Amino acid sequence: MLVGLKNLEQHKQIDSYLNHWKRNKPDNNILNWCEAMLKNNNDVALNIETQINTQAGGTPGDPKYANPEFEIVKTIAKKFKL
Repeated sequence: MLVGLKNLEQHKQIDSYLNHWKRNKPDNNILNWCEAMLKNNNDVALNIETQINTQAGGTPGDPKYANPEFEIVKTIAKKFKL
């Protein structure tokens, strides 16, 4: 949804959606990553990405090492050049 709004240059709607999401889930790292990517804050996004991928626990060889939901979000965002 955010990708579509960005492509349509609907910045007010993006801000409204993000603000609503922040009110409901203020500590959501996926939200923070999306916001950083939308603002082209790549260093911030990379830092958040590291936090998300290590929160699930496990080891690099363990599938629990990465958050599978975040991996989907990341793949979609990169496909559409968020």
